[in-house]
Amino acid sequence: MIKIPTPEFLVLYNSKDEFPDYKEMKLSDSFELQSEAFFLELVVKVYSLDLPKSSMSSYVSAPQMTAAIVIKRMSSSK
Repeated sequence: MIKIPTPEFLVLYNSKDEFPDYKEMKLSDSFELQSEAFFLELVVKVYSLDLPKSSMSSYVSAPQMTAAIVIKRMSSSK
């Protein structure tokens, strides 16, 4: 078997609506039929872009932080 890097799924959330600083969302939470075991599970890490830069750094790596700052600036310039 060929080893691959562990994937990580991130969403950088930017909205005027109330949203926590950090939230994990599971794909299985949206399934119509709930079960004890799933054949597929996806966990997405959702980060609010409205966080102060200092507190976001405790959640994300430097490259992710850079991407978040760029996206925040792009959305602010609209």
